[in-house]
Amino acid sequence: MVFIAFLVSILIVLVLIGLYRSRKFSPVLIVSLALYMGFWNFFPLLYSTLAKQRTLNIILNSMYIRVAVLQLVSSFVIIVMLYLIGRFRPATPRALRTGRGDISANAVVRLLILTLILIVIMDLRSILTIGYRFAERVQFVVSDINRSDVLGSVLSLAGSYALPFAIACLLARFDKYHRDRRITFLAFGIIALQVTFLIMVGVRAYVLLPIELMMLYLIVNRKKVVPIAKAGIVLLVLGLVIMAPDISRVMLKLRGIQTQEGYDLINFVHRARTDRPASIDEFVLSALDDLYTKFNSYEKGANLLEFEGMNRVGLSLITSSLLSPVPRFIIPTKPVAFSSNGDYSGVPYYYVPSLDRAAEGNVVPVPSSAIAIWELGYLGVGLMIAFNIAYLLFADTCLKSGLLLFRTIGIFILFMPTFEFLIAPTGLIIKEALRILIIVFSIKTCLLATRQYRQIGMARIERKHDAARNAAQ
Repeated sequence: MVFIAFLVSILIVLVLIGLYRSRKFSPVLIVSLALYMGFWNFFPLLYSTLAKQRTLNIILNSMYIRVAVLQLVSSFVIIVMLYLIGRFRPATPRALRTGRGDISANAVVRLLILTLILIVIMDLRSILTIGYRFAERVQFVVSDINRSDVLGSVLSLAGSYALPFAIACLLARFDKYHRDRRITFLAFGIIALQVTFLIMVGVRAYVLLPIELMMLYLIVNRKKVVPIAKAGIVLLVLGLVIMAPDISRVMLKLRGIQTQEGYDLINFVHRARTDRPASIDEFVLSALDDLYTKFNSYEKGANLLEFEGMNRVGLSLITSSLLSPVPRFIIPTKPVAFSSNGDYSGVPYYYVPSLDRAAEGNVVPVPSSAIAIWELGYLGVGLMIAFNIAYLLFADTCLKSGLLLFRTIGIFILFMPTFEFLIAPTGLIIKEALRILIIVFSIKTCLLATRQYRQIGMARIERKHDAARNAAQ
């Protein structure tokens, strides 16, 4: 079984290389898929094989390797189907690849300013209502207070698109946006502010985001970036790669402290100095252990299937997701989306820790294929594969769109910086797809309703420009 897992991994790498070279898909999507496979699939398998003692010989657990093979084979089928579909897709027109942008640079600047204000309000409110510590934030997510917090839900939904919007502006290949330095400055400011805040409250994964964004920026703009700038970005990425494990290690120490010690810079520097590994070898191994703990979803999937078995919850994860766009004040008894029992305790990522009392109250990653087996058996896996193919094709269309709105949606679907849900369970895809449809419909309706006023405004601007030109002549 281990040999099969490694063989499928090699085949996935070869297909991903073929997808990237075909130029039929967005390079951002293909690189994101490669990072997803590396983080959540290849690394746990490789580390548990090479470091048996440090991973408690879990590679010898038959259920663990079965989950690994199931997830790898499912991912392989999805990626191969994308490759085959891509062979029959026409190449993306250059006009669509570069685009002109659907709204003016001034409008983008105004939207970025509103986004910045939204993030500040959302972050301040979350500190005041939830707390500053990571454990408090996790407990709030699964509490009844979260279900009844209507304003918080609205802010959270809007805020979930704030960072993708800034990233879309930064990575957009629209010349008029690149020429306007205000857009670059505001987009970078929003990303820096949100990454700083999330790291301060203990979300360690966002240490990876600056590294990923610089890699994607080089890939998207490889022909425009001068060699000196490329070298500078590469050196900066290497520096961040070296620093990231140490930052993550210190954050983990601070996050686990039960006192009132916070995540401020003074405490961070103090912990970094006092808790340094004794040697380089210990530092490297502790960093690898930390990565394995974060990305080892196979073990959680094995726990789910060992305790629960196959075909246990039926369509409950899907049916609960169908009502997710309906506001709770309309249906007060609306079940929690993607839940097997209508409560947060039934969401797989919260339910699996409850199976192990030592981990109860945590949030853990679970492979989408294991969740599919838990739902509907192998029929659930087939359904999950079909939905992911459609969702990734939609993500690719959004990322290649000439409209900034759809590029933002495409970035959102990637689930940066960990890409955890890039290949997602069926119910989660339904939940997010329905919300995306409502957002697109709402924005398009607003644009249509204000079209006449915007046309009048544009006509006035053109008349002013004409008058200025006539006066100059």
